[in-house]
Amino acid sequence: MGGGPALRLLALIFIMACDLPRVQTMETIKVGVIVADTSEPVVFDQRCGEVGGQAESMIESDEPTEVLVLGLGDATTGDEPRLVVDWSRYAPSTKLYGKAENTNAPWITAVVERCHASITPSARSPIYRAVARGVAALRARCGELARQGQLCKPVLVLVSDLIETQESAVAQAVRAKSFDTGELPTLERSGIEIRACGIVGRAATERPTEIGRLESVWSAVLGDLALAPTCPLWEASP
Repeated sequence: MGGGPALRLLALIFIMACDLPRVQTMETIKVGVIVADTSEPVVFDQRCGEVGGQAESMIESDEPTEVLVLGLGDATTGDEPRLVVDWSRYAPSTKLYGKAENTNAPWITAVVERCHASITPSARSPIYRAVARGVAALRARCGELARQGQLCKPVLVLVSDLIETQESAVAQAVRAKSFDTGELPTLERSGIEIRACGIVGRAATERPTEIGRLESVWSAVLGDLALAPTCPLWEASP
């Protein structure tokens, strides 16, 4: 190799650097489960619009997003939740000249259309069961992503008036003037963000005392719970 000692040293360092294993940046995926209460006939027609609104809220500009939508079960499913929309992924567009094109509208519209095509009314409200299955689905999906070398940001959104009918302790507590938190089941959801909206979906839950009790009951069951009284609707631009 020609050149002086300094040049040869620089060449050797360059060759060694090329042989080093490259550090790969782990991609982060926002993974969300939306549990849609399908037992409320008054608001049933707008549920899929609310699902679209929640799907939109999960999108972060620089991260892919995956969404699964579950509806409530009933006697025909053994209270197991129904699949409304299977896992669907939104991938943000590649930035061009520092600006990313907004491509989320077609994806959200597709989620809403699939919701309308498959959503089924439920004759009762096994909300706790659906949330538990949603948490399990998030853990399973995040496990799959971890094995693929990807990071997972899990979130569960409950679109419901929170009137449980099937989990006996919860069903009694949401209707009682007082309740013992020690008698309520608790759902292990460490690492998972959980939020709810739609608590004023029925006139019976619009009184402040009713709303406060429901919030207290479900906070005892689910832990820290971000609660919004209404759910935003997704409306596609004409």
